[in-house]
Amino acid sequence: QSFITGLSSMGQKICMQPARWQENVYSALRDMVWRHRNSIRNLPIVPLANGQWTCVTDDIVFDADLAVHCIPCDIQFRFVKNLDPESSHYSLLNALGIKNANLSVVIRRLRELHLDGALLRNHTSSLPAHAWFLFKYRWMSETHGFPLNVITTSNSILPTEDVYMDHPDITPPLSRALEGSNVPFLHRDYDKFGDSPDESLEWKNWLRQEGANTTPKMDNMQLSSELRMFLTSASTAHILRLLASMADAVYSLAASSRALIELKAIRVITSDGSSHALENTYIPRDTLTRAGPDL
Repeated sequence: QSFITGLSSMGQKICMQPARWQENVYSALRDMVWRHRNSIRNLPIVPLANGQWTCVTDDIVFDADLAVHCIPCDIQFRFVKNLDPESSHYSLLNALGIKNANLSVVIRRLRELHLDGALLRNHTSSLPAHAWFLFKYRWMSETHGFPLNVITTSNSILPTEDVYMDHPDITPPLSRALEGSNVPFLHRDYDKFGDSPDESLEWKNWLRQEGANTTPKMDNMQLSSELRMFLTSASTAHILRLLASMADAVYSLAASSRALIELKAIRVITSDGSSHALENTYIPRDTLTRAGPDL
């Protein structure tokens, strides 16, 4: 213990000593870890990649190469400078709890945050960056089934499946179609990601795959209030375009469901300018038009 106390009194002078002296000290400390772990962790024996020396803390990891990845800035790691894995110094730091960092470590840290709503509130502004990181490394198995939470335009934090977003495939933009409905929309910061149109589209598709709604919600029991509002206020062209984008959901409705009955009763404008229930109208076909242009 007196040896450790003497090192503690040296403070930052430890890092100024010759390399051979340091290696001998680290080798001696390695043999003492099982008895004096906490005392040794408090010594300034960790050389960080930024040139500073500090004591061992849980946010310090090996592998400074991880710093080149697009890690969200709120996921705070400090990186040990490159050390020889065969050295006593590396062995000592590893025994004191410093581990190799990799992308899986980052994803696990993100998962811990997204499972803790109270903790996540301290990271609100970084939620778009969390999603972008997961998108960039979506090929990793650790990202599958991730409990992703997102920030809305009103700065609320909600699960992805409770939020709407605009998608290039849906026109007019859903935010315009549902304006005034007070439904939660994805924050505009999510639109800032993507280095090209193709990547931006891929990013939007991924967010939709993760649960973000690009069409109004609907189930067998009823249409959502926002969908009803859209159907009563939008033009026929926009209604048909939206329903086309919802084709899979519509096809899955039971024939006797209330939702399907409501959809069939939508009022649309036909080619002669009159209003009819959707189920009482027809889609023009080229063959029918040629056969009877006055029909």
